[in-house]
Amino acid sequence: MTNQTETVAQAARLRKLFADCRGRVGIIGLGYVGLPLSATFAEGGFAVVGFDVDDAKVQALLRGESYIRHIPAERMRSLLRTELTDEGRSFVPSTDFDLLA
Repeated sequence: MTNQTETVAQAARLRKLFADCRGRVGIIGLGYVGLPLSATFAEGGFAVVGFDVDDAKVQALLRGESYIRHIPAERMRSLLRTELTDEGRSFVPSTDFDLLA
């Protein structure tokens, strides 16, 4: 019973974090699905970390560029942060998978 009780409590804490837009969202892969998904979560008020193994993609985003035609660079620049914080409406692109912890 303890495991079930702990699981229910953890789920309740997670729901509250998301309801309050205080949860940190990690998106793995910043391609045609991951990049717009990252932007949508950030625009919804979340702090988002976007991970990709392609350093060229991450560097382009850090320069304020978009490599996906239907995602305007201005959209990403308005959300872009260079360091990880828990501030909402933020997007940090990274190749550092240690940030998953």
